[in-house]
Formats: sequence, C-alpha cells, structure tokens
Amino acid sequence: MRAQQIAVPLPRRIQIADDNVAGYILITPNELLVQGKMTGVTVLNLWFVDPKDNREEIVSFMVRVMPDPE
Repeated sequence: MRAQQIAVPLPRRIQIADDNVAGYILITPNELLVQGKMTGVTVLNLWFVDPKDNREEIVSFMVRVMPDPE
C-alpha cells in the first residue's frame, strides 16, 4: 500500500470514517499525507472555512485502499 500526498489549504477539521483502513498525517499546513493501513474503502472529510463569511464547507473523498502490486 502506498501513501498519497495531497496539497490542500489548511482545513479546520480532518476526519477519516474508518481509521483501520487509512490514516493521515498533516505534513505542513498545506500538505496532507493519506496512508493506507489495510485493504478496504473509507471516506476522508475535510472542513474548510471561508474567511469572508466564516461559513464551513465540507469536502469528502472516497479513499479506496488496494494491495500494492509489487
């Protein structure tokens, strides 16, 4: 299983639905590393705040972890 690095603005909150399938590490305020732990599917949710009006926006990603072919 390989890690995937994602460049994103700083989220207010990060949540993975099933942390047995995948985990994350915030490398910098703009880089998030998603690491697969076991084969399966989970959801990664990121909460962002618009500084203009303080409204939250939730962005969700389906994370599918598959065995490394090597």
